[in-house]
Amino acid sequence: MTNMEIGAYKIDDITGVDVTEDGLHALFRFRIGDTETVFAFPFRMLMPMMQSVSAGFTKCLQVLDADPNTKHVLPCENCTITPSPDFQHMIFSFQLPGGMEMSYPVPRTHAAKMRNAMSIFMQDPGKIPMGKVQ
Repeated sequence: MTNMEIGAYKIDDITGVDVTEDGLHALFRFRIGDTETVFAFPFRMLMPMMQSVSAGFTKCLQVLDADPNTKHVLPCENCTITPSPDFQHMIFSFQLPGGMEMSYPVPRTHAAKMRNAMSIFMQDPGKIPMGKVQ
């Protein structure tokens, strides 16, 4: 895409997030100029919103870096691995700075591939192919 005029509100800052007492909405506070605005996102929209933010972040990095292979990487302070209740998945939970936690179910069928990658990483990390990370 080329430079274009965007008819949108420019968010100057994210000033906070709360939830409604019933947990059905997340309340995001934004500063637009000198005004604070609150948007209420229904719980069901939070996952699509996280996916959209991640996709937008990656696309911006790829344009800014002029590299379609750039990936954004979130910093990890700690991780845990536990089996799912049905033992069909391993749940990888990553704790990020600021208290955010992201968890992913990984099917058992991926275990051998992951074991091989970890073995290579522990012995000779230079042998693992990498994309550009930011």
